[in-house]
Amino acid sequence: MPWPSARTLAASAALAVAVMGRGDLLLLGVLLAVALVDRRSSVAALLAAAAVSTRWGTTSAETITGATSTLGTAVRVGPPLAAAALGLAAAALLLSGLGVPRLPRLAAGVAAGTVVGGPIAASTVGAVVFGLLAVVAGGALGVLLPRLVAEPSERLRGVAPVLGAVALALAALW
Repeated sequence: MPWPSARTLAASAALAVAVMGRGDLLLLGVLLAVALVDRRSSVAALLAAAAVSTRWGTTSAETITGATSTLGTAVRVGPPLAAAALGLAAAALLLSGLGVPRLPRLAAGVAAGTVVGGPIAASTVGAVVFGLLAVVAGGALGVLLPRLVAEPSERLRGVAPVLGAVALALAALW
């Protein structure tokens, strides 16, 4: 299979995992790493997935969906360090999409929205609506971010793995 096709397939699969809130977060990280291609972006995606998994204590998206349905919006739950870890993981995902084609950028943005708002597949109507809004906003921001930033994409993309590492450290500390 040619590389662009593998990249497209990985981005599409990452979108499906992020939107449906089903599957394994480390699989999502690997799919994003393949879709983003750039080494720094791939590392950022893997670190962000590890930070989210560490924050929630599981790699299961279904378990995180249940937790966010019960406890509330992902970035508002828990101690401040845990919430900051999720915010930084989402920022790492958004920045990792800079300088890549639209579909991988969209996948990274949707994943960032899922990190912030929790998966859409929640049990309450309010959680579903908020998750849907977070995913749509994350996807839109992921696609539009290159037009919104004044800094070169290359420099900002280099910050993404640093944010992912800080997110993982904060998630481990709380």
